[in-house]
Amino acid sequence: MLWWYFVEEGTLDENIHLENLRNEFLDECNDRIENISKKLENIAENSGKFTNQIITIRRDVHSIKGMGGSFGYPVITAIAHRLEDFLIDRDAMDTHDVKNSYIFLDCIKLQLKRDTQASLGESADIVRSLPSKFILDDIVKSKRIVEALSIMPKSLQQRLINQEIRECGFRISNISSSIMAIDMAVHTRPDLIVISALIDEIDGTELAHIFRSISHTKILPIILVTSFEDIKLSDKALPSGVSIARKGKDFPDDLAKCLIELDVL
Repeated sequence: MLWWYFVEEGTLDENIHLENLRNEFLDECNDRIENISKKLENIAENSGKFTNQIITIRRDVHSIKGMGGSFGYPVITAIAHRLEDFLIDRDAMDTHDVKNSYIFLDCIKLQLKRDTQASLGESADIVRSLPSKFILDDIVKSKRIVEALSIMPKSLQQRLINQEIRECGFRISNISSSIMAIDMAVHTRPDLIVISALIDEIDGTELAHIFRSISHTKILPIILVTSFEDIKLSDKALPSGVSIARKGKDFPDDLAKCLIELDVL
């Protein structure tokens, strides 16, 4: 949904109305960023209860993510989503974590000041440059970070699957909405897309076909994660460049075979 969608029919001067909406968005977003910055400062100074601070930060980041999508700033949504991933499941933050959090905020502020939107290529580069909560030693040594977009419902199984993918050398961005995943894939250009066979209204096979129909995602390698209980799949049901990894004890082996088959690493 774009920010101009909110303009009511019959507005006498739509340009003025649109500009007012944009200014409201900018003010609200900057206020949220300032609030997050204050909470990060408190964390750095050990002032106040960490749990309360991090809850407020996550709430403001989530609001920025939603506003970015609603007001036509998809790159801000992508940056905020990465910041959510960076902050998830934290029970503490050291000075390095706080410093890295400010990098996300600086990137968002830079996008707010731009007169024109970042191109798709720029968006992907911006997102790839952001700090990660998990960086394996071998990735740091090789200076090559490969991105994976994980699209599956939030669950313990999702965490276990993502951990296996992460151990293969990927930096993961998690998303549980198929609709949001389409926009995220277009603007971040991941090296790999991992889809659960069952997501929401759009199942994994349908989503794979959608990705293959979009010019910016049609060549991206895709792994469909499923089990025999989820759905009966045949090779004919899947578009080209899509491999299947079965859930369960054999998933690590299936994942390795898929990565070799797709020539991702």
